[in-house]
Amino acid sequence: MMTDDEFEQLAAGEAVGALSDDERRVLEAEAARDPRRAEQLLEARLAAAAFAETTAEVAPPARIREQLLASIEAAPEPEPEPEPEPEPEPRARRRWFALAAAVAGLVVVGGGAYALVSQLTRPAEVVALDEIENAEDAASASAALSTGGEVTLHWSVELGQAVMTADELPDIDDDHEYEMWFVREDGPVSAGVFDEDENAVALIDTEMREGDVFAVTVEQAGGSPSGQPTTDPFVVIATS
Repeated sequence: MMTDDEFEQLAAGEAVGALSDDERRVLEAEAARDPRRAEQLLEARLAAAAFAETTAEVAPPARIREQLLASIEAAPEPEPEPEPEPEPEPRARRRWFALAAAVAGLVVVGGGAYALVSQLTRPAEVVALDEIENAEDAASASAALSTGGEVTLHWSVELGQAVMTADELPDIDDDHEYEMWFVREDGPVSAGVFDEDENAVALIDTEMREGDVFAVTVEQAGGSPSGQPTTDPFVVIATS
């Protein structure tokens, strides 16, 4: 059974592209088995994306590199554990995880100074997910896709917030986008559009209301010009 520390190490390794194919399969299998770990993996991926988008490629000072390499060399060998999953050679694995931790812990900012990544502005989707999960009325529901994937809506009526996560979305043409909707007694209300992505996360930009039904349709790029769905929804999730 994988511990939380081991899962976090694998997630950190994936963030810097350090995992083998076998390790990536183990990581994704754990995420598929445990919804809590699936959200942890999603947050790690979002944080890595935010890191890449907000920092320039600047070579660190030589002393930082030397200290990092020295700390990696000095790290104790991990205790061997009888795990059925295939793992890379222990010393190489320790080096990658130490490097991943270092990359996750430091970020280059103006003037060549360093600051903790935690001080960066976190992606709005991650912030909203945290707020929803900590709300007293936090809830979620999922719908299976014909592709074998799944769409999950996370919401809090009390906060009026909702976030959608999805994997293995159906393919659409380049001139189309997915559009989200809240369906109410007086009709559907657009909740924003998002581009095609095999694994998507979207912060819904319309206030969540009690009794809303969540739906997703395929519309032209930019969303339905009439403000109403033009195709049948391929996802429908009731929230009450």
